Amino acid sequence: MAESNEIGVRDVAEYVRDLSLELAHMARRAGLVSVAGGLEQAHRAADAELRALQSPSGNAAPDEAA
Repeated sequence: MAESNEIGVRDVAEYVRDLSLELAHMARRAGLVSVAGGLEQAHRAADAELRALQSPSGNAAPDEAA
C-alpha cells in the first residue's frame, strides 16, 4: 500500500491562515508595517477560502449578501 504525501487544500489554507497572522504580528512589532499589511491580507484570503470550503453552497459570506 503506497503512502500518500499529498497535502490537502484545507491543510494548506489553515497553515497559511495561522502562520501569516503570526508573522504579521511579528512584522508589526518590528516596525515593518507594509510587510504586516501584506501578511494580514494573506490571512484574510486564507480564512475566506476556509469559510468557502465549509459552506455547502460555496458562498463564503452569506451574512454579507444583504
